[in-house]
Amino acid sequence: MKWISSEEGHRVLTIFGLKIRVSKLWRYVDTVLARRRQTRAWKESVHLQNSDTLVVFIVPGYALISAGVMSIYSLCRTTRTLLPTATCLLVTEPGALSHAHNDLFRNEEHVFLWGQLMSLLRTWQGKVILHIPEYLAGRFVSCLSGVHRRLLHSLQHLHLNILNQNMQLMPPPEAVRPLSSLSPRVTQTLAFRRNLTQDLADTYGMPVHLFSVRIDISAYPSVPFERKEKIIAYSPDVCPEKEQVLEHLCRALPDYELHLIKGITFNEYMELIARSSFVLTFGEGFDSYFIQPLAVGSVGLAVYNDTFFPSSAWKEFPQVFASWDAFVEQAPSFIRSLAADPPAYYALITRTNAHLAQVYPKDEYMENLRSFYAGRYHLLPGQPNTLSAA
Repeated sequence: MKWISSEEGHRVLTIFGLKIRVSKLWRYVDTVLARRRQTRAWKESVHLQNSDTLVVFIVPGYALISAGVMSIYSLCRTTRTLLPTATCLLVTEPGALSHAHNDLFRNEEHVFLWGQLMSLLRTWQGKVILHIPEYLAGRFVSCLSGVHRRLLHSLQHLHLNILNQNMQLMPPPEAVRPLSSLSPRVTQTLAFRRNLTQDLADTYGMPVHLFSVRIDISAYPSVPFERKEKIIAYSPDVCPEKEQVLEHLCRALPDYELHLIKGITFNEYMELIARSSFVLTFGEGFDSYFIQPLAVGSVGLAVYNDTFFPSSAWKEFPQVFASWDAFVEQAPSFIRSLAADPPAYYALITRTNAHLAQVYPKDEYMENLRSFYAGRYHLLPGQPNTLSAA
């Protein structure tokens, strides 16, 4: 077995045979190069003139690939479908960095400057819905210039929504209170049903609504079983048991290659997991490294935990292990057995996909977004088990 680690960083200059990483510098270069593309794309957005609602999704200043970023892109695309008369835009957060397009995964979205949005809002008379990712929510107001703060405050129909996609990144209630200085209408939307609690609505003093998660990766082709390689791709997450687990797999499965997923684009990542027989996550367990392989005909491996798996029903799946000790003991024989039985391999993928569709039904995702934009929220502070009407 070989351990392979892809070179970290996406921007590498080779000068006289020397490789120089310039990932941080490139963010600023990318910002400069993006300005012309953003200006041209903005001018071509003539549909702005005919809209009465502006829906804005804020993304990080530099292009990056994560489940959170990809879900924001999906939310923007779905919102555009649900609100055909509205204008839906992706805008980089206030600051020095920006990019015109995220080239790290397949999408057709333009990304605009924060300053371009502010210029538009100076004369905007319609409704504005500003989706702020949770990592930015606690410092959003302090990131604004005085002019931009007063401009947002002056809007008559401004709705601020916190995209709470990761509770570990969500700031405490006192940190997000300054948002109410910009608008009295502040809400919070969630990616996972397990976080939809009355206590959350009461603690933050704002309506809470479930969006759920939808990341469209249907454009990426799968690789049939007979063309799979003896590769176990594994996530870059930090885990105390990681070294021990990898060493055990090396000894128990010497004919397999362990491949660290790191320093590659999303397109390269999808190609890697498609040709890999198995993908192992050392992270949350019920995460992209466990779920996304299913879309390209591969099997994800994980250790169960109550925090991130939606229900204990996932314990019944053989690729979900009770603990890392159980994984070390059972995984090698499970991998051998499944790799020798193509019908069982396909059957497991089919069964897992069917259960996953129950967790994240597409119809529910669409209906949740439709309810949100109609002002009907799952939970209101101080009013348990309500679906409010605006």
